Amino acid sequence: MAVTQYIGARYVPMFYTNPDDGTNNWHSGVVYDPLTIVTDINQSYTSKIPVPATVGRPSENPTYWILTGAYNAQVEQYRQEVLDYKDETMALVNTYRGEVSDLAAEYDKLNFYHDRKILIIGDSLSDTELEEYQPNWVTFFKTRAEDLGATVVNHSVSGRTYSAVRGVNLVGSLDSVPDPSTYTDIIIFLGVNDWVSDATIQQMASASNYFEEWHNNNNPGATIHLITPCRCATTWNPDFPLSYIRCAMINYGAKHFRWQLIDAYSEAPNMDGMRSELAARWTTDGLHFRPSYAPHFAEYIFNRIAAGTSSALTIGAEAISIASGISNVDMNLLYYDSGMIRLYMELPEDYTPATQTVSIGTLPIFARPYRTVTHAFYYASGGVSKMGLIRLDPNGTIYMIAQDVHAMRLGYINIEYMSQPVYGNVD
Repeated sequence: MAVTQYIGARYVPMFYTNPDDGTNNWHSGVVYDPLTIVTDINQSYTSKIPVPATVGRPSENPTYWILTGAYNAQVEQYRQEVLDYKDETMALVNTYRGEVSDLAAEYDKLNFYHDRKILIIGDSLSDTELEEYQPNWVTFFKTRAEDLGATVVNHSVSGRTYSAVRGVNLVGSLDSVPDPSTYTDIIIFLGVNDWVSDATIQQMASASNYFEEWHNNNNPGATIHLITPCRCATTWNPDFPLSYIRCAMINYGAKHFRWQLIDAYSEAPNMDGMRSELAARWTTDGLHFRPSYAPHFAEYIFNRIAAGTSSALTIGAEAISIASGISNVDMNLLYYDSGMIRLYMELPEDYTPATQTVSIGTLPIFARPYRTVTHAFYYASGGVSKMGLIRLDPNGTIYMIAQDVHAMRLGYINIEYMSQPVYGNVD
């Protein structure tokens, strides 16, 4: 049987596809076949005859186009109402999501603290027997946690150190801990008295080793939460940076033994680096919390323990000893849990080295490189580009090897390197 095939003009309307946005919107400069449907200014039009590319808008050329769909003001109003309803609905959905998220977080805290038994080992910042500093953060933390079903035992005493630099210390307090095998969590908040007493890194490391041994022998299942000292707005020991004690506790304690680290030194709420005006507002002497600040700190510790995440370590510029005779050199260390250290330094335009190779500073023991590290940098001198070197030695000395660098500001030099894998009793 013969098959008949139609040959002729299209007789079925076809929607036009705009190449710019994929819609059916009319596009200028296009040749349209007959029976092509386009939209223009919220109306739909169908071409009656072939439309040359030079023909303008359908609404202005009835010879070529016929209006086939009127999109009137009432329809537009309906469309806008739908869009408004959609926006309002999404706003409500986002609000409910936030409320659900808050409820879930609060439930997680309730679930975390239920039936937990928490031991706090601290100094005068945590000692609830010192009337002059009451109520302190432990008072508020204890109330908050026990309302959720926890038991909190405070084993803090004024003057206690982390290391054995004093007679009242962490190690000496462990024998008097009641029922040591029954705790799910142990909070250690010490360090300020070690700073005041010039404790060595060796002493700090030894204390960490002893505590971990006690932990393993008496209650290996307990989670250890190490809180570093807060920044202090005091001049009790101006020649010995508190950051040394902080970093010793972290590197030879929390980091090595995988305790949870809560770095109050850089994270304590509302302190903002313990500026003098904030210290006066929130502390009595640049260190001990006022009762008005204690609940803020308690809530911070409460939330961090429930979250179970450790802080990243940032070492301040005060941890680097600048060499004698060197001025206006800005250096800062950032230390990461991976063992990677980043050193930032800036040499100002008035810096003039006395010789080609000069020692400009010393890194603290916890930030010294595993092996000699050299880092090239480029600078201009007399219109000529030159290369210099920063060298970091395993003994901690920072050298700069260059000539005529005072000719221009160098800007920040960024050096990344691996620190020495040293733990325990360090040399």
